[in-house]
Amino acid sequence: MQILAIISIIFPIIAGIILFTLKLRNFRLRNALYLTVILITSALILTTVLYSIFVEPVDVTLVTFSSFLGISFRIDTASAIFASIIAVLWPITTLYAFSYMEHEHARNRFYSFFTMSFGVVCGIAFAKDLFTLYLFYELMTLTTLPLVMHENDEKAKSAGKKYLIFSMIGASLIFIVLVFFINFGTTLNFAYGGIMDPVKILGFNNMIQVMAVLGFFGFGVKAAIFPFHSWLPSASVAPTPVTALLHAVAVVKAGAFGVMRVLYFCFGTDKLFDTPAQYIMIIFASITIIYGSATAFRCPHFKRRLAYSTISNLSYILLGFAILSPMGLTGGILHMIFHAVIKISLFFCAGAVLVKGKKEYVYELEGLNRKMPLTCTVFTIGSLGLMGIPPLACFISKFVIGSASAATGTWPGYFGGLALAVSAVLTVVYLSTCIIRFYFPMKGADLSSLERIEPMDKSMGFAMVFVTVAGIVLAFLSGPITHILERVFS
Repeated sequence: MQILAIISIIFPIIAGIILFTLKLRNFRLRNALYLTVILITSALILTTVLYSIFVEPVDVTLVTFSSFLGISFRIDTASAIFASIIAVLWPITTLYAFSYMEHEHARNRFYSFFTMSFGVVCGIAFAKDLFTLYLFYELMTLTTLPLVMHENDEKAKSAGKKYLIFSMIGASLIFIVLVFFINFGTTLNFAYGGIMDPVKILGFNNMIQVMAVLGFFGFGVKAAIFPFHSWLPSASVAPTPVTALLHAVAVVKAGAFGVMRVLYFCFGTDKLFDTPAQYIMIIFASITIIYGSATAFRCPHFKRRLAYSTISNLSYILLGFAILSPMGLTGGILHMIFHAVIKISLFFCAGAVLVKGKKEYVYELEGLNRKMPLTCTVFTIGSLGLMGIPPLACFISKFVIGSASAATGTWPGYFGGLALAVSAVLTVVYLSTCIIRFYFPMKGADLSSLERIEPMDKSMGFAMVFVTVAGIVLAFLSGPITHILERVFS
């Protein structure tokens, strides 16, 4: 059963390459083959995770280069959570993509890289050590870049260039951290509490803090931390199935996952708590929270508004991790789970409005509920969840992160709590504005364009309903999930 971890990663990568070379013209056959690969991969991932939890831990090495370097995979609580998120949401997004991409060009290329990215992100989730994580983190840039540039116009090329440049900056910072641990670590294998050699690091406290900040920003680039955030709104030119995964599941959550790995499983919290390094991380996460929410409030473009909202919410997660406490870690992981499901539902709605309603801007949403009631209902429920309205899921994660911020007893922690409060208000405003326009069009608004709205495809509607129901279910399971995480990371 150990080999399933490797198969889960390699199978979709190889299948994506093979299907790309086949260049299938029968779209029904092509869709069926890609969906089969995605479903098999999800089944392999979930089977591996369950086996690791209930039978024996999965720990397997693919290749060894030296005593320090190799490609190895292991499933712990953190990797099980991240892998489960992608295993559930990737097939649903694939179904959504079949409808969304129906009239797009180069669909075979799109689905091939879409499938390969699944395996690469699984490699990030299952990575046993920092080198393996770094390797698959870089591969993720290569497999997702063609998806960002799919339209192949000037906007897409510009977005792809920016994405690549920012990713290279982040990778360079992570490489420096990798070299640091090769020299100052007992191993590169992740271990909760840290892997630094206590003898080698004596007298290097300042260097440790610098390396921790570099690791935070290195992985934080993908998580759109300020000032490395601008690639993410630019990437919204990609097809919505891509932005849904990029902004909710794959790339951005991989960045947040990397921050968690490097802070808690490489450096450990003892050497970083209540230091200038921690203050820098908390301050930049807090600034990003406010900046993302404020910019979303001002942005008139519907999809980009959600992109800036993502920037803000990603730093909720980073703030939780930067608090460097079990409560902060729990809050960060909770928000990583809940935000993934809720935000992907909002992007599904934005995509439906774009391709079926032919509307891009918030001021064009007047009276949309009359023709797209399902889309408006899903968006409303998702928005209430993202606002943190009790008892919906994000209320719990925001509460835990806010409590952890206050528990630090430091001014940066209080500043983080203030950022959460300001962002909460702005989130209510910028999402409510859309909802009000759905149901209560302004007097005298021209609603003639509603007649040109196309009917919703079943696969698109099913995907939207599924993630909405999943978000509601998570709300009722938030208590048990919180207790489990508290026990694991206490």
